[in-house]
Amino acid sequence: VAVDLFLDRLPGSHFPPNVTARRGDALRLEEPADHYDAVLETFLFHHLVGERPADLVANVRSALVQAEKPLKPGGRMIVAESCVPPWFYAVEKLLFGTLRTLARTPLLGGHPATLQLPFDLLTALIGERFEIERAYELPLGRWITQFGRRWPRALTPVRAYLVVARKRR
Repeated sequence: VAVDLFLDRLPGSHFPPNVTARRGDALRLEEPADHYDAVLETFLFHHLVGERPADLVANVRSALVQAEKPLKPGGRMIVAESCVPPWFYAVEKLLFGTLRTLARTPLLGGHPATLQLPFDLLTALIGERFEIERAYELPLGRWITQFGRRWPRALTPVRAYLVVARKRR
């Protein structure tokens, strides 16, 4: 099952036969309890911003609660997420209001304002609900996508991480 806010915009032929696409919200999942062996959330959390920078942490916590419910006991929670160093997170939070304003202009090409968490905060949030098995940085190429645009990796502190955890029994 694949769940996203915009999956209804894609034709069913876009997905392999073993995937059921559903329109849904990571903050309000409507999946059966204790049903799945694994939940995969890919590059989602930095989009869960609200009106204020502090809303991000609350929304990530909420998304993790929602992801935990449909997991069977012992099921895997797999998170791939872009993270930044703590100093850059502090800068992002200070500039968030400006970034939200810019997001409403053509300068960001329609991309919404986002905030990336520091890796230590990401793992701490996941660890509140799950037993972390492993967490590590993913290798990146020379280019990344930032605000929907191709960007040289050398010019950004953003890095990608993978966290694999298990639902407590």
